[in-house]
Amino acid sequence: MSGRAATDTVIPGRHALSVGNPQTETPEGWSWLPLGELATMGTGHTPSRSVSAYWDGDVQWMGIRDARAHHGGEIWNTAQTITQAGLDNSSARLLPAGTVALSRTASVGYVVQLGREMATSQDFVTWTCSAALDPLFLMRTIQAEGDDIRNFGEGSTHTTIYFPELKALHVRTPPVPEQRRIVAKIDRLSARSTRAREDLERVPSLVERYRAELLKAAFNGGLTEAWRDSNDVSTPWRSASLGELGRWSSGGTPKSSDGALYDGNIPWIRSGDLPDAEISTHVKTISEAGFAQSSVKWVPAGSVLIAMYGATIGKLGITTYPVTTNQAVAALAPFDDVFNKWAFYLLRNLRPAFISAGQGGAQPNISQHLIKSFVVDLPELKEQHEIVRRIEHAFAAIDRLAAEATSAQKLLDRLDQAVLAKAFRGELVPQDPNDEPASVLLERIRAECAAAPALRRGRRPKVAPE
Repeated sequence: MSGRAATDTVIPGRHALSVGNPQTETPEGWSWLPLGELATMGTGHTPSRSVSAYWDGDVQWMGIRDARAHHGGEIWNTAQTITQAGLDNSSARLLPAGTVALSRTASVGYVVQLGREMATSQDFVTWTCSAALDPLFLMRTIQAEGDDIRNFGEGSTHTTIYFPELKALHVRTPPVPEQRRIVAKIDRLSARSTRAREDLERVPSLVERYRAELLKAAFNGGLTEAWRDSNDVSTPWRSASLGELGRWSSGGTPKSSDGALYDGNIPWIRSGDLPDAEISTHVKTISEAGFAQSSVKWVPAGSVLIAMYGATIGKLGITTYPVTTNQAVAALAPFDDVFNKWAFYLLRNLRPAFISAGQGGAQPNISQHLIKSFVVDLPELKEQHEIVRRIEHAFAAIDRLAAEATSAQKLLDRLDQAVLAKAFRGELVPQDPNDEPASVLLERIRAECAAAPALRRGRRPKVAPE
């Protein structure tokens, strides 16, 4: 490939790829070999977009978006195509099936294998492998570097791997039969971890469904039905509106143009600040002057706060100290016969109904009047405490399971890296002393190429667009 010469700088990679020969130890039968001798390197080009005759033809043409969608796999169809005229009148080249392409600019690190003949943009470096290098082994080798492959390039925000470094790439190369055994073992193990990861990724949605079903059971009496029987509780639940559970209020906002009304010593809670939990800290404050000139009101400790506007509708908080709020937050200070945590979970259970009742376009809202009009079933105080105890016990258990699932996902990531590390140390599959070393095969290929008669190459004429 023409252009600047290969760099003489050595940049070791994570596993089996390096700019330059790092001279590190290799397993028996393996060698650090120049990638440029194992495969024919190339790149692509983008035909002029101002010529419509160059586009929407029969030639597959791969861009970054395609590589992102097929990273680590095979690509057969691309989002855009070009015509034969577009191919002939640009520096794009039709690459054979099996060619490995790596994105080297902007979105560095996407690697794919071409499932059929296609061209690429100039964002890629491509390798068409000789008999001494299995294309899938090369792709897995590149994948194993992960984000560390950026270390071969320049630029922090927009990294590019330039051709002097690409021309100097070396691969720690096992015999071809071992390459194929390694790929097969990596792919089998990766398929297992992929299935496990897919199962673990479903856990958060399952957790939310469990929470919703638990809350539904808590507020239709099912969660404490056995408890009522064993404690001989015969007091029926009574109907009550949310407005009957305590004193409701909402707050206000000082004039935003007057900075002196803010950054004081009065805690001020906005709808976006609600944590769906107890409020133990706050991010905004107002001054005494801001409190005096607005409709802001004090909300006592133990109150339940609920967001009424926009995307935060139904978000909740329980105050652990006196606070003030803006007008997007309604505050419930429960009466003595209502446990504030029970009211908190009750409102959480009603969140879908609040969202459904929201009115308005881009910023739907619910009014305090609407919230207060909802009718619910109210158990006696003792049972409210038991409901909360059971909810929190169950939530704690499901939180532990969710945390274990998150830990398992991290372990899978580490396991995948451990598999790759073993693979490229020569420890993942058994070695066969009868396998021909890749270095020997490469020397034979070199000799055959040297003995073959040279082919004269003419310059291909450009074809004018139709």
